[in-house]
Formats: sequence, structure tokens, C-alpha cells
Amino acid sequence: MGIRDLFECILVSEEVGVKKPDPRIFELALDRLRLRPDECVYVGDHPRNDIEGAGRVGMRTVWIKVNQPWIPDLTVRPDHEIGRLTELLGLL
Repeated sequence: MGIRDLFECILVSEEVGVKKPDPRIFELALDRLRLRPDECVYVGDHPRNDIEGAGRVGMRTVWIKVNQPWIPDLTVRPDHEIGRLTELLGLL
């Protein structure tokens, strides 16, 4: 997508040895960015790995409803739902 340079921190599961939805990967990102969970918005398309994982550590979440259907038994709900990434700017 050519957007890697726009981010201060990118964590790849295979590089850090922790996979989503394990809270440690989200906590590692928070630590590297020196932010609290309530200062972050996590955007993802996978209900369990992205939305539940980030939500459980206290991040606000935006679910992109493109590839994965919602999983009814999840305990965390997204703060917002969008159909396309271009809708994100309107939320921020």
C-alpha cells in the first residue's frame, strides 16, 4: 500500500513472537509508542484478533467490515464500524 513510512511503529507478529489477540502485542505497541490504551484507536478487520484483542487492553476500536463476519460470542464490541478505510477520516 506504500504507507509504511507514515507510521512510527509497526509490529509484525512473526518478528516479535506474539500473535493477536494476545494482549502482549497490543501492550508492546503501547509501550513503544509511549501511549495509554485510551489514547489509541485500533483499526482492524478481524473481530477476534483485532477488535476483541485491542478492546480488552482498553483501546478504542474500529472494525472494517470487509472480510470477516462478526463472531456473536465476542465480549468486546467495536466502538465504530466502517465499510471502507476512507470512512475512517470522518471518525477521527
